[in-house]
Amino acid sequence: MRCILAALTLVLVGAATQARAEPIVAVPIGGRMLVTFDSTLPGAITSTVAVTGLGTASIDVIDYRPSDGQLYGYSRISNGIYRIDTVTGAATLVSTLSNSSLSLDTIAMDFNPETGQLRLVGFDAPRQIVRNLRVDVDTGATVEEGNVRFAPSDTNAGRLPFVTGAAYTNNFAGATATTLYVVSNGPLSLSVQD
Repeated sequence: MRCILAALTLVLVGAATQARAEPIVAVPIGGRMLVTFDSTLPGAITSTVAVTGLGTASIDVIDYRPSDGQLYGYSRISNGIYRIDTVTGAATLVSTLSNSSLSLDTIAMDFNPETGQLRLVGFDAPRQIVRNLRVDVDTGATVEEGNVRFAPSDTNAGRLPFVTGAAYTNNFAGATATTLYVVSNGPLSLSVQD
């Protein structure tokens, strides 16, 4: 009996650690196309579709919203949030951000799975700050939550983080706890954002 139990444990542990193929959707530079590839074969594009319905805008950054499973994108040009159909590429304007003075040179975004709100973090070069915005996607209401900076105890304290990525943990519908991580390319770091 002990041998059977040990063998079952090994099979279950092995199955739990195997990589699963997941479709990944990306927006290439230019922001008017969706590209899909398999996570296990990132060099092989499985589909491309033109993003339509943007007018003169383009999509700068995308993320799936855990509460509805839909793909959303943000455009600096229109300052708008769009829902994007991943099959047809049709983009529908959902809201325009209430903060019309938004000027971000780099943008990272992710949906908070607990609140459903969107987090936009980005570098504002003219002001030399990293902005931190909480957005109600349905209304466009935008709250500035203070500038992103390294903690006083961090080895990078006093330096400006050049944020290029942001992601919440437990990024699925019904999550009851989450942590926001941000990636800085200069200085290179992965940090928890409070």
